[in-house]
Amino acid sequence: VTVWVWQSQLKRLEAFQATQMRRLNERQEREQGEQAQAQQQQLGMEFALQQREWQNYQRQQYLDQLRLWRDFQSTHPTPMETFLRQQSHQRALAEAQASKLEAARPAAAPATVTAQAPPPVLREEEEERAWTRVKETVAAL
Repeated sequence: VTVWVWQSQLKRLEAFQATQMRRLNERQEREQGEQAQAQQQQLGMEFALQQREWQNYQRQQYLDQLRLWRDFQSTHPTPMETFLRQQSHQRALAEAQASKLEAARPAAAPATVTAQAPPPVLREEEEERAWTRVKETVAAL
């Protein structure tokens, strides 16, 4: 009878240990799953944060480049603006020279030569040459 009692208790003990081991394994698996899920959520949040920071960085780079380009444009005239400014300056110099010549001419002397605009054909040729120079300058840039 004693052997039978011992065997019975041994079987119950083995069953209890097996149940405890199974519960322990289930708990560990559940905790590992929860940890993995928490870690996955943490990684997802970190990724989203890094992505937002990267987008903000890219946006700031774009805005900085746009600002630099606008600053450059405001301080560096285009070839057409330069050409027009030069033409205006040359015209002003020519007018000033003509007025000096007019002022230097003796009052009693008959007016033999008067400042006249060049014939329309000549003016068109000058404009065509000026536009050709502008196009060549733009192409060279």
